[in-house]
Amino acid sequence: MIQTSRMPLFKSLLLFCIAFVLFFTTAPIGFLYAVIRQSLVKRVHSLSVYFLELALALDNAGNVLMQHLLNDALLIRNQKHVFVWEQNGNH
Repeated sequence: MIQTSRMPLFKSLLLFCIAFVLFFTTAPIGFLYAVIRQSLVKRVHSLSVYFLELALALDNAGNVLMQHLLNDALLIRNQKHVFVWEQNGNH
């Protein structure tokens, strides 16, 4: 995790709540507008690019939300790896 300047818990929680409410109230409007605009004004190819960009953004958000759970579940800590080399060249 990147170390940034300290912010009080209440202030960061308040900013999170504001961002959460704004996202869920404005995202559907922005999504519908973009789909209609890209379908009518531009080509279908640009709509495909829009969906790809949206999928990447959602993937990044999911990674940030799940970072601690995935790190604890998938990373193995303090384990010694032993590699044995057999005589016939297989490992």
